[in-house]
Amino acid sequence: MDAQDQPVALHYDLRPGDHLIYRQSIERETVGGRVEALSRASWTTHVLVVDEHAGSMTVGFQRNRDHYELVRYTLDGEDSVEQQRKRAAPVLARTARYAEANRLTASGAPLLLWQMIRESGSKILFDFHEIQALPQQPVRPGDTWQSPSVMGLRFRAAAWETIAEQRCLRAEGTSAEGNVSVRYWFCPASGTLARLEYEGSYPGFLRGITHEKMKLELAERRREEEPDEWLTQPDVQHGLLAGLLVADTLPLEVADLYAALDDGDVEVQRRALALAYRRRLPPPSLERLSKLLASENPRVRTLAVRELESYPNDAARPLLERALGDPDYFVRQAALSWMRARLPVADAARLRDPALAMAAWGRVGAQPLQDAKNEASPVAVGDGAADSASRCSDLEAWTEGILRGRRFPWEPDDVRPRAMTSGPDPGWPYIVRIPEDYRGDEPFPLLVYLSGNSGPAMEGALIGNEPASQTGYIVVYPHAGGFWWKHAPTARVHGLLGELMRTFNIDPRRIFVAGVSNGGTGASYYATLFPHRFTAAVSQMGAGFFIPEVEPDALPQPGNAANLPMLWLHGALDKTIGAFATTDSIEQLKPHRATLEMHIFPDWEHEVTLAHDEGMTLKFLERFERQAFPRVLAFTAQTLLYPRHYWLEVVEKEEGDARVKAEVHDDNTIRLQTDNVRRLRLLLRPELFPKPGPVRVEWNGKQVFAGEVRNECALLERSLEATADPFLAYTAELTLELPR
Repeated sequence: MDAQDQPVALHYDLRPGDHLIYRQSIERETVGGRVEALSRASWTTHVLVVDEHAGSMTVGFQRNRDHYELVRYTLDGEDSVEQQRKRAAPVLARTARYAEANRLTASGAPLLLWQMIRESGSKILFDFHEIQALPQQPVRPGDTWQSPSVMGLRFRAAAWETIAEQRCLRAEGTSAEGNVSVRYWFCPASGTLARLEYEGSYPGFLRGITHEKMKLELAERRREEEPDEWLTQPDVQHGLLAGLLVADTLPLEVADLYAALDDGDVEVQRRALALAYRRRLPPPSLERLSKLLASENPRVRTLAVRELESYPNDAARPLLERALGDPDYFVRQAALSWMRARLPVADAARLRDPALAMAAWGRVGAQPLQDAKNEASPVAVGDGAADSASRCSDLEAWTEGILRGRRFPWEPDDVRPRAMTSGPDPGWPYIVRIPEDYRGDEPFPLLVYLSGNSGPAMEGALIGNEPASQTGYIVVYPHAGGFWWKHAPTARVHGLLGELMRTFNIDPRRIFVAGVSNGGTGASYYATLFPHRFTAAVSQMGAGFFIPEVEPDALPQPGNAANLPMLWLHGALDKTIGAFATTDSIEQLKPHRATLEMHIFPDWEHEVTLAHDEGMTLKFLERFERQAFPRVLAFTAQTLLYPRHYWLEVVEKEEGDARVKAEVHDDNTIRLQTDNVRRLRLLLRPELFPKPGPVRVEWNGKQVFAGEVRNECALLERSLEATADPFLAYTAELTLELPR
């Protein structure tokens, strides 16, 4: 057998201190829609092997943009290239450097999911890496194998070729859909990837098709470099810090890490502070933290407040007082979190407003009352909620105890893909963004952002990542695969909400839904279908309640959203979804007492997004905490797919729409008026009632219950386990038949 035909085992020859330098280029062309565009860009990429542990290596990547050119851009046939260049300039300035990291085996298989948002706004770039996953078995030309990549590429060993005087195997891969093809050349002698070529097409903006060509070529290899040297070099320091955030070791002196805080690079400061916070390193000096609290970047200020966690009260108080008055919502919340961790549960539950913080200082303890270990115990009850009687008598403290006691596994930060493990479609994809100060030991607010077009998760992430990266939201981008208001995507989102509560440490007081175009329609639709799951909703240029191709048993019911604050945004010149969809939907909502706000941008077309709305969406959301127990309900259900509405559940209905009006009066009387309802269930808690004592229930003018409502702590615990949401848990239930 010829030596060329002998099977060869492929693996990387990389060790700590290795530094590879690649040249990368991308050409993107969009044709066939309202937008036609051509752009070219190039980067110098640095690959840093940060550490090696238990058979895997931690590798940091930093990609520094050398050049970007928008060659052509037309909208509806009109040349808009100069306008788009001006619009892109601030974003380009912020994204001149990009860094990510992963833990990899010797064959290049990733142990962490790759990040989805990269140095360019591409829908396939996330699968393009300087370290490709190699076949697990020795191969020779003609052999095939499946890549573990998200794209699901199928590879074939094509031929041996010579590159830079090295014998390299050319591998060729294709996606299952046939829209992506790739070729790479791996050189066994050096254990590196010498060249990579990637090409693919996907639906672009405004009904166009985007075609991309990407190239990567190894320019230089260095060995035995030191991490402390990398930390001082702007070309690689972001990649080093990204690697250290997922590494098992810290091959640096803490003093060197904190010296990097002084160089003024915001991203370096963010990563260095996040590294210190996540690893619970000894904190920077108060002098350094004071300077960082003056940063223009709100995430730097938030992380500086986080670093006060181990400082005693007297030392931390001046900086915390500054933070409590900060213009950024998440800086203020970080300061409140510091205080709540040192307050008894009952006091912590009531400390929601920074304006009230000064009055609570006298009760702040010297140390956090909650153990700092980060162990997964999603339903653990925290301090102050030990016996069942107290849990049922003071549910505000019980809820705070639940939230304080939860511990979830550590998650790498930034934007990564996941798949549902429960609900109607296990395996269904979504993308999640994790803030850098998330450790799993404190509840974070959640924003569910629904994309436009056919609802791809990747498109939502590309639109939302830039503004979301300046906040402390966990942001989830579900995948629709069509219209959000169809039965299947609706069921997936509903199931995903429950799964997220069991996967991440989410603050149930602050769960928001927003969307753009198709997603804006979905956000307003979900606000009417299960409003009790959310704190507030935002529709960005959605169709509102004028839904095309709606299923006959899934018509939106505007009155169901009466207790949910909503913001509606639209461009007055929108040719895709007219602004009348927003204004007319607002008119339908007005009779139902909803908290409504609307803004029509006079000179805008179909261009309102989370990244382009003058900051209105995020400013609106931060004003609200969940109204979990409204005393007045109005609920219409065509089916019983989603039968619950806050504290009321329709169990059985007749033909036609089930309609319910319910109100808790000052004398503890619940009055129900219904149509087409045979049986319903009341899911009760003491917070619903104005005073302690007996309860009366009247249904269509007839009394159906009178007496004491027994609060059962066992039921509270069972309903918490079923919902994973302490505000959906209840202490009593009454199942009632329609009186005749």
